[in-house]
Amino acid sequence: MGGAHRLGQPVMRRGLVLAGAAALLAVGCGLIVAGGDAIRAREPSITTEDLTAAVEAAGWDETGEPAAPEAAGSASRQDAAGAREGADRPDLAEDAAPSAGADQMGLERLAPREALSELGQALPPRPKAPGEWKGTRLAQPVATAAGLVEAKGYRVAVAGVDPVPAEEMCSYQGRDWPCGVRARAAFRAFLRGRAITCVVPPEAERDIVTAGCMVGKQDIAAWLVGNGWAPARADGDYASLGDEARAAGRGIFGPPPATTAPSSIVGDSELPAPPPGGGSILAVPPAGDVAPDAPPPAASVIAPGEVFPPVPPPAPAQ
Repeated sequence: MGGAHRLGQPVMRRGLVLAGAAALLAVGCGLIVAGGDAIRAREPSITTEDLTAAVEAAGWDETGEPAAPEAAGSASRQDAAGAREGADRPDLAEDAAPSAGADQMGLERLAPREALSELGQALPPRPKAPGEWKGTRLAQPVATAAGLVEAKGYRVAVAGVDPVPAEEMCSYQGRDWPCGVRARAAFRAFLRGRAITCVVPPEAERDIVTAGCMVGKQDIAAWLVGNGWAPARADGDYASLGDEARAAGRGIFGPPPATTAPSSIVGDSELPAPPPGGGSILAVPPAGDVAPDAPPPAASVIAPGEVFPPVPPPAPAQ
């Protein structure tokens, strides 16, 4: 009995597998049938009128045969004649082709719009006004005069001052002196090759540009006027500072710089007078010229062949 029971279990499993497969097959067949019914029930996207219009446009009749040779030939000849005429006259070809397509599609051709400008190009950028200029850093400036600077292609006159040319001459108590050169030297010593910041246009110009300049946080015009190396403009912001420098006698408004002149030789010098016969005063006088009461010269301690006397040995340590 036990052996029969063991043989019956595989048979039952096989039957269950076959039953499940049959059920799945039945479900799949039902889905296929339902999908076919749905496809057949859907309306066609292309109607009979569309097919008839396509056949007529292609030159085929209702029986599926090509159209009459005479009609097809005449149409082709008309197309060739139109192509030759368009080749002879390009203006007609350009106008005819778009219009034909527009008539077939039911569109209307519009005239082209006007150009944006006379040249059809973008206008150049608007130049910046002086009020929009920003400070430009000018490296390695060269002072050509007190109040004039050249750097990076710019020639800048410091605003608020009247530059002093290098050939300017000033008078102090009836004495003329080259104040222009002295002012330029003082201005160069003040700059010392340091970069300056000036409110100049974006691009360098050939003419001299009047602009305010700074070196670090110090106003260059205030330094020139305050030290008297350049006069202030009467209508500028440094007029009061210029009056103070003029009253104090600074810079070009003051005396010329002191110079060192060679001193004259005093007549009653204590040096011995040169001998009457010429020669050097260090020469040994002859024996007859020595006074009888003069002490004899000290003996020389330099040995023959020596240039300097021997150095005595150091003292012993205590």
